Amino acid sequence: MLATISLAHSVLAPRAYARPPRGPRVPRRVHRAIRDCWPNSTTRRNSSKGSNAAADDVTADAVDAAADVSALLLVGFHPDEIQPLTELVGSIAAELELAQEIGVALVNRKSLDKTFAALLEGDDDDDDEEEEETKEEEYTDDDEDTSEAADGMDDLEEQDLDASFDGYEVRPGDWAEESFFETNPAAAAAALLPPAVRCVLLRGDGAKALMPHLRWEMQSAGFDPAVFGAFTASNADATIATVATNVVRAHERHWRLSGDPPPVADTDDVSAESIPLSPYAEEASSQALWATTTAWTGEEGWRASDAVPVMNALIDAATVPDPSPFGGSVDSADCFRSDASAVVALDGVVGEDLRVALLDAITEPGWDHATSASPPTPMWDRATDDGVNGEEEDEDSPAGTFRPAPGSWGLTEEGLRQVASAPATQVFLSRIQALYPEYHVRTMPADALEPDGIPGGMGGGSRITTAVGNAAVYGDDFKWHIDMDPCALSPSSPFAERYGLYVNRSAGRPLFVSALVYLNGPGWTPDMNAETLVLDPGTGTGVFIRPAPGRVLLMDQDVTHRVSTPSAGAKVPRYSLVLKLCFYPKNPEERPRLPRAEWGRPATFGTARGLSSPFAERDGYPE
Repeated sequence: MLATISLAHSVLAPRAYARPPRGPRVPRRVHRAIRDCWPNSTTRRNSSKGSNAAADDVTADAVDAAADVSALLLVGFHPDEIQPLTELVGSIAAELELAQEIGVALVNRKSLDKTFAALLEGDDDDDDEEEEETKEEEYTDDDEDTSEAADGMDDLEEQDLDASFDGYEVRPGDWAEESFFETNPAAAAAALLPPAVRCVLLRGDGAKALMPHLRWEMQSAGFDPAVFGAFTASNADATIATVATNVVRAHERHWRLSGDPPPVADTDDVSAESIPLSPYAEEASSQALWATTTAWTGEEGWRASDAVPVMNALIDAATVPDPSPFGGSVDSADCFRSDASAVVALDGVVGEDLRVALLDAITEPGWDHATSASPPTPMWDRATDDGVNGEEEDEDSPAGTFRPAPGSWGLTEEGLRQVASAPATQVFLSRIQALYPEYHVRTMPADALEPDGIPGGMGGGSRITTAVGNAAVYGDDFKWHIDMDPCALSPSSPFAERYGLYVNRSAGRPLFVSALVYLNGPGWTPDMNAETLVLDPGTGTGVFIRPAPGRVLLMDQDVTHRVSTPSAGAKVPRYSLVLKLCFYPKNPEERPRLPRAEWGRPATFGTARGLSSPFAERDGYPE
């Protein structure tokens, strides 16, 4: 059972992130196969009529013509990606010997509230403009694109870029001038898209025939991942925003990616058949959990204000890419940010009654925790692996070589099933949710993090788990590791297709958090050790958190950490339970973070010590 993933961070060097590739660089000159989706006199004039006016004005001939057009519409893409993607589409279509011409177009922000037929509808002025462009452009045999099946947009003029540079940034209420939406509120609703949208919409049989070749080739060529979807008979006349939203929401439902709790079957509004199922049945180790109630027998009066921060720190700072919360990657001087991982230790979240119940859940009621030298089997076995070896085998490798540490005690599948179904686990998760009401908190969507969503694809056959039990004993050899980093996921993972490959703490995207609770009672004394060690790789220094009964440790999952082995005098295991969580921001414009303003400004440690005052002010920390 692979308890942790160690693929992104080196434990010997500070983090460094390079700008992700946007695809191969190719000649810019391509000729137009369909009318592009950039603003022109027609779309600007139609937009003043309201969200449904463009669709109402489309002629029957235009609708019929649209049905015969095969095209790829790109939502959330950067303009620089259009030419190389057009070339890629052409090469795939030629290899498949597709007879139908396929157009490639970027959907800009003022075109989202239009139907596909409306995008193809033009007036005489546009036709005259195209004729003039054709006369001005003289193609030679060397200049002309030779692919027979697919070509895309023409050269993007400088004024086009200026007018449409924010087209890939999906900002609610920002598809036209504010005055337009003040007088046309329905248009604003029609143009809304979910945060971090990046999708490819396939229209026509020719475009649909490209799948799944196009998805695989885009990933191989270095394009950022995206959700793929197709126009159907039911949405043929819907706006581009509606189709894109439906495609993204369907992807979320299929892979259970949403931060919202799933619908309950057998209610008046929901049937069991209407709840989509992922292609792989969830095991206990990958089961999704949401908050329910914070109440526990003996602790009915617990409140979030009972939590007391005993550590509130930022560590492991770096300058990292900063994608827009509403769209794809941003290519400008402002696309990087100062970043640091957070470590928060809290007392008062888990009281004595809940602690005992959680300890019983990961072992068994009545187990003699005070004298037993090992946890009970068959709930536990010595098969848990984690670790990164700091010694490099390859001189060109910037990171340590992955190798499993000697097996330590971990929960078996049966043990994980018992923990996942335990009411105490639900209460623990619910209390974390209560601490962070501005997020939807759930266990991370484990299967959707795997390449192509296939369980075991990332971990060498072992499924990613959403819960981990630790029973550290004297002699265990624990290695430095991280739990998860969304920028290190496979581009083919369903999660990356929905939210992209991003650095944790990026706005508009889920925050990956590990929530650990120490479960030994007051008998665990300081001389027994088994602290959690947190490393700042850039300085080779770190902090530690000493176990205390019911103490909760919250860490960004990209924090480098490990367990220190208990002392020889401990005689019994040091027990802990870890839930692997995702915090989904309810307001996508706010950057997700663990430290709360009411806990004071976090201490900055190691490479984070140089973070400036504006960093603190921007994130809402008091001086």
